[in-house]
Amino acid sequence: VADAETSGEPPSLAAELLGVREAELKTFLTKAEMSVGAARQERLYRERSEREAATLRASLAQELYSALFSWLTRLVGRSIAPPSNSTPQGGGRLLGLLDLYGFEVFAANGFEQFLINYCNERLQQLFNRQVFLREAEEYLAEGLDSDGQLQRLTAACQLPALALLEGEQGGAPGLFGVINDRSRCNFETERTGGAEEGSGLVESVSAACGRHVAFCHAGKDSKRMFGIRHFAGEVLYEA
Repeated sequence: VADAETSGEPPSLAAELLGVREAELKTFLTKAEMSVGAARQERLYRERSEREAATLRASLAQELYSALFSWLTRLVGRSIAPPSNSTPQGGGRLLGLLDLYGFEVFAANGFEQFLINYCNERLQQLFNRQVFLREAEEYLAEGLDSDGQLQRLTAACQLPALALLEGEQGGAPGLFGVINDRSRCNFETERTGGAEEGSGLVESVSAACGRHVAFCHAGKDSKRMFGIRHFAGEVLYEA
C-alpha cells in the first residue's frame, strides 16, 4: 500500500480476498490508532510513515501465512485421524510432532532473531522446570539437601534474560514493554544532528533496562544496537 509501484489494484484485490472493505484495509495500514485520556476512551489517529506501513503490511502477510499453516495442519490432522469409535477403551496412542526453534545468532540480528531467541528462553525455562526443579523439590521434601546444593541449583535454573525481556513486577518494564511503547509513539528517529536510524529505540531500551544483569551494551555500535545475555550466549540486536 505504501509503495508507489503497487498503488491501485493490490489493495482492492487484497481486500476482496480477505473479505473486508478496501477503505478499512487502507486505514489499518496507513493510520495508527492511539487511546488516550484517563479512561483511555479518546482515540487519536496519526499517519504512518512509508516504512511503518510497509512493515505492517509484511507483518500482516506473515500472520496470514501462520493462520493458513495452522488451518492446514488441523485439516491434515483430522484427515489422518482414526474414527472416534475406533479408539480403544482407556484411550489410544498419540503421535505428536514438536517443532523447536533453533537459537539464532548471525552477523546481523533483527526482530525475527529477537523473537526466536525469546521462544528458546521460554523452552529452556520449561526444560529447567520439568527436569531439574521438580527433582530438586522432591529431594527437598525428603530432606536430602543438607548442604544446600539443590537450592543453589534452583537458583541457577533461573533465566535472567526472561526477566529482562518480559519485565518484572514492580521493576523494569522489560524490553517488550519498551518496544511496545515506542511502536505506539512512532519508531521513526528524528534525524537531527546526524542521529543514526534506530538510535531512539536504543536510547529508550538502555534507559529502561541498561542496569539489568542480562543487558549488555554494544560498544562502538551502541547507538543502533543493544545486546542480551541469553542462556546460550550473548547476542547483539540491530534496532
